[in-house]
This record gives sequence, C-alpha cells and structure tokens, in this order.
Amino acid sequence: MPSLTRDVELHFYNEITSKKERLYKAITDEDNDTVSRLLLEKFPVENVKLEINAEEINLAQYQQSDGSDTMAAKPDQRRGAVDTESKRLVIEAELAEDPGGKKAKHLLRDEVVMAQIIDNREIARYLSKLLGEKDTEYMPVRVEEVEPGSNETVVRLHFSPGIAGYAKIKPQSRVKIIKEIQKPIWKKIFGLK
Repeated sequence: MPSLTRDVELHFYNEITSKKERLYKAITDEDNDTVSRLLLEKFPVENVKLEINAEEINLAQYQQSDGSDTMAAKPDQRRGAVDTESKRLVIEAELAEDPGGKKAKHLLRDEVVMAQIIDNREIARYLSKLLGEKDTEYMPVRVEEVEPGSNETVVRLHFSPGIAGYAKIKPQSRVKIIKEIQKPIWKKIFGLK
C-alpha cells in the first residue's frame, strides 16, 4: 500500500520535526506512553497502537582494534580506527572554511569549529544523522589537538565521548570559529603553543 506508507512516513516526519523538544524529553525520560501519544496525534489511520522498542547503539561492534597504537598512526590509517585508550570510534570530517576565519595552523585546543562528517561508512552516515539534522549540515565541534604539517594540518575533533574525528586541511586555509581561545601575548611573542 504505497500511498498509505507515504502518508505514514510523512506524518511521522512532520510530528517528529514539529515536536522535537517534547519528544526528546520523553525519550530521555524513557516515557514511552508520552512518545506514543505525541506520535499518534492526528495519525492518518484510526485505532492504531504503537509499540516502542528502545535500542542502544553499541559502538563496540564497530571497533576493530588490532592492538596497535591507532592514534600514533598516520592520519590516513586513522580512518575507521579506534582510539584503543578510550575506545572511541574515529571518523573523517571536513571543516567549514571562512575567509574571515582563523588559519588552520593556528587553531588551538578547546576551540570550537564547524565540522561536517564526510566519512562514507554506514556507521558514520548514521551518526551524522543523529548528531545533525541534514547530511550537508556543519555542526559545532571541539578541537582536541592540532598536528601541523608543511602541506596539511590534521585537526583532531571531539564529537562526543565515544566519537572522535579528524580533518585534513591546508595550513593557510581559514576555518570558521565559533568559540576562539586567545593565546596569551607572551606565548605569541615566544612562539609557544
């Protein structure tokens, strides 16, 4: 029944987008009755019962640790790797550039930049939808570390406690900054990090 399926999908999309905050609160409170009530308001079919099965995302199944030190590996080898110390999934990202932004080589730890997940693995696409609303959307992400290089700078990112990322960018490229950390003047004078 393609037309009914389309109506149901459209209904759920509209209900979820229009009641996002109330749904999120009900989900985090594990209040399945409220979630059902919110989703079934104005449902296109009468006398429908909604059963909710909560499923936890388990990143362990995606962790393919081979015992090597993955964070010491080259950036190309990090894609899909897992930080063995903290058991985090590492995904590839892209930083939003801004002509008036800060040069990539001057980024500092704990600054917040705009990043987009560009990793094409299934888990990364799924996480992208969970963390952002659209595939093409940039989201604010904290910088964990900057590894300068002559041809490219590797910026390590913190998406969430279980998800890390990295982005490769030219050192002279200017990056959009949401929260800038000011380096003390004496560090600037002596060229210290």
